Amino acid sequence: MEIKEKRVTEMLSNSDSLDWKASNAEEIKKRVLEKTRPGSIILFHCGMQYTPEALTQILPALRAEGYRMMPLTRHLYEGKFTVDSLGRQLPPT
Repeated sequence: MEIKEKRVTEMLSNSDSLDWKASNAEEIKKRVLEKTRPGSIILFHCGMQYTPEALTQILPALRAEGYRMMPLTRHLYEGKFTVDSLGRQLPPT
């Protein structure tokens, strides 16, 4: 059965926190803040030791830079769209 038949939307990240291999929260924070761009979808993993602490620093820092957090569904274009070289969906032109 294909993904569409299951009514599941495949979503890919375009920025990886690499929290699964980090040795501390500062390492995660530094990587995420350096790599985040407008439209970024950042991958974090559940149950990683330093992720909760890192998020308490990352989220306020990104908000201070003018970023807004929103549900993934706000990033989805249904129907026709293109994907740029950074993995971001773009509306039809």
